[in-house]
Amino acid sequence: MTQDPWADEGVASQPVDDGDFDSATTDYLTINDLDGRLLLVWAMEKSTESGTTGPYTMIVSDVVVLDGEITDTMRALGYQSVPFLSARMHLSNKQIAEKLSARVGNGKPLLTRVTSKPSKINRSVLAFWFSEPTEEDKGIARAYLVRPDRYRPSDQFNS
Repeated sequence: MTQDPWADEGVASQPVDDGDFDSATTDYLTINDLDGRLLLVWAMEKSTESGTTGPYTMIVSDVVVLDGEITDTMRALGYQSVPFLSARMHLSNKQIAEKLSARVGNGKPLLTRVTSKPSKINRSVLAFWFSEPTEEDKGIARAYLVRPDRYRPSDQFNS
């Protein structure tokens, strides 16, 4: 509990309980968290951002994670089981952004598995890309897409 900082302004001082509000967090899923996982990705917006090494493409996407164990990061963000939706995820990896660019706003999800390997330039950094889904992956996605509680993209794709 903390005290009211405006108490000296003539307003009645009331104890403030930190449970009365949520605090901002910088926790979010990254492409590293999705390595090896099967995804349905709805590309929604494309923008060019300024980075420390120059401009880069960012794709804002709604991402449904279809498989894999829940990690501590995911649990901290409130995800308890798969499948789950990571809404408005910012994807800026070059290979992934290129793959999604042509799909922005088309309303059809990309089914893919995130794959990685050490970069050829810097072996301590992973290079990520989207892999083609297997027949088993397609079966998992089909089973998800017929669920009544599945994610449905907003009407922006239907206009």
